Amino acid sequence: MAAVPAERPARPVACRVVFYSGYKSRETPRAVRLKDRELKVLEVLDRRRVQDARRKTEAKVFTCRPEEGRAQITVTSTGCWLSIPPFDK
Repeated sequence: MAAVPAERPARPVACRVVFYSGYKSRETPRAVRLKDRELKVLEVLDRRRVQDARRKTEAKVFTCRPEEGRAQITVTSTGCWLSIPPFDK
């Protein structure tokens, strides 16, 4: 998975996420499945809940380090999205 240049915004891609589910549902992402590939999540760097007041919905956002680069996983009630935001080094 190639890194997105800083001048171009990241475009989210629909994906399937494999989660570890302890006592909470969808607690920690373990892998991301894109069509014919599966990327293991090596480390979760940040996790937060984001509320959209206009739509009255909530999403979980995980910033993680998969096997290749860094990625952001957004989980909503309608699906999961993967984006590769430009990160400062």
